[in-house]
Amino acid sequence: MGCCSSTPVDDDSEPGYGGRKILALKNHRWNTPVPPPTRTQLERERQEFWDTAPIYDGRAEVWQALRAACCDTENDADQLQAVLDAARITVPSYDPMSHLACYDHLGNLYVVPLKILSDPGNLV
Repeated sequence: MGCCSSTPVDDDSEPGYGGRKILALKNHRWNTPVPPPTRTQLERERQEFWDTAPIYDGRAEVWQALRAACCDTENDADQLQAVLDAARITVPSYDPMSHLACYDHLGNLYVVPLKILSDPGNLV
């Protein structure tokens, strides 16, 4: 029995955990404040984020799954969705101008900044 707002499982418009929203953010173009970063600086900031995020909050295996979903550009949407589903990560909503907010099955919040997900338009 479901609630009045539930949707059928076979409905492809909104996958079970909503992970396709990460893919939409990867293509989002944005600009950084002056001065714009170089590719090396941006990659260093991304590496630092993924190295330090599990230390501050959340579970390491969820951060690993998020990193796989956010950084993997070779796999298709179904494979990335499978990674999120296996880690039981939900992506209920996101702010396409600043960050992606996800939750694990225990209700812990994971926030991934936009600069981690996509390149700025004014990258040097």
